[in-house]
Amino acid sequence: MIKYFLVINLLITFNLFSQNCDNFKFLDYNRDKSFNLISYKDSNFQFYANPILGISFENLFGHNQRTTTWGFNIKGVMKNGLSFGLLFNDNIVYNQDFYNRIPFIKEQGRVLTGNNPNRSEFSETRGYLKYQNNWLNVGVIKDNLTYGEGRNSKLILSTKSPSFPALFYEIKFSDWFKVYMLHGWLLSGIVDSTKSYQTQTFFRKVEHEKYFALHSFEFSFFNRLNLRFGETIIYSDRGPYIGYMLPFLFYRSIDHMFTYGSEDSGNNGSFFFDGSYQFSDQHKIYGSLFIDELSFSNLLKGKTDRNQFGFLAGYSNSNTLLKNFSFDLEYTRILPWVYSNWIPAQTYSNLGYLMGHYIGQNADQFYTNFSYEYKHFKFSLNGDYTRQGGFSDVINQYTSPGESFLYGPIRKILRLGFGVDFKYLENIFIKFNYSFFNVSDEDQSRTPDWQKGKNHLISLRLFYGLDR
Repeated sequence: MIKYFLVINLLITFNLFSQNCDNFKFLDYNRDKSFNLISYKDSNFQFYANPILGISFENLFGHNQRTTTWGFNIKGVMKNGLSFGLLFNDNIVYNQDFYNRIPFIKEQGRVLTGNNPNRSEFSETRGYLKYQNNWLNVGVIKDNLTYGEGRNSKLILSTKSPSFPALFYEIKFSDWFKVYMLHGWLLSGIVDSTKSYQTQTFFRKVEHEKYFALHSFEFSFFNRLNLRFGETIIYSDRGPYIGYMLPFLFYRSIDHMFTYGSEDSGNNGSFFFDGSYQFSDQHKIYGSLFIDELSFSNLLKGKTDRNQFGFLAGYSNSNTLLKNFSFDLEYTRILPWVYSNWIPAQTYSNLGYLMGHYIGQNADQFYTNFSYEYKHFKFSLNGDYTRQGGFSDVINQYTSPGESFLYGPIRKILRLGFGVDFKYLENIFIKFNYSFFNVSDEDQSRTPDWQKGKNHLISLRLFYGLDR
């Protein structure tokens, strides 16, 4: 009750203040069909504040749960290009939360502060402070960051893992060339025994530091062809290194400086190539290549040794058969040992959740989606078929010969889904989703019995101020 009392008092305070200030508005409805509970506008500054309220009803493979959400969303922007934002929401799941227990769905990982048979809780905080003009976009951000092509998920950076804070900047040198850099602070989940200690009351656990850096060069030609290439690096056990914040340096060469001639002290680096081509307003092809390790000589000989990469290819069609109708077709293949590393604090993950494509290594997926938009509604019909192979001891990642694709026992997941989204006044969201699953697994210990066979995932979500 205290949190609701604080929210109500905050709204009353703003309302009283707005009565003495012509620029403040309470319950502001604009001509652009946006609605804000509180808004402020003058010649130099604009400010918007909205509460977040929501409720969700879900059935996950036979387990019923209900989630209530409350919070607030604040945004401000200045005429000179400086802007800020803050989004916070607190969530209570009545009954146990089962989203994290089903590893083959793409729902974002939740950091639960409590999970028992009667009640689970998790919260989310996102925000930013940035400056932007015609050639520069720079700032500090904590958000669900993504990078790369892909409709169902992305190879380079997806939203499977929880949000993380980062520094970023983007420099636009011309209409056809720009540079991007991102440096993030991750959670390793690996306890550092040398820094952990016992207090008078509790044992203080300190985790190994973990960082993520990405830089890329982006090219655009003829307003149709977009190409990107760059690197990522995940490093740990040392403070933030400014060398990884300079976009024109070669990450792999910097990593060699850390190794001192030995790979035992190296970091987890990768390359990527990403791009799309728009044939017309209706037709587009796109693809992404994520290279963990690659030997061109072995590849030409047909060997799989140490060739560890993933690729994604897709086709998108819009407004051909019908206005506001779109169609997507996508295939993803990720070879063994992509994203993994022999150092636990340097895997391609944040708090144990993959930062790349959610199907993980040694897996592939066919995905298709049909969608149609009509006024405030969006209807979608989609499906995917996923195969996931085995995962042996990580020492095999560095031992020749390498494993063949889909080695080990295979898990097969067929999913067919249907969804209806309703959006009104930029703030009100109603979402219904249904998915049918058929799961089989040759590894009897990997998938619990309640997840095998034919199952259903059903959700109905009603939100104000948050698109989830």
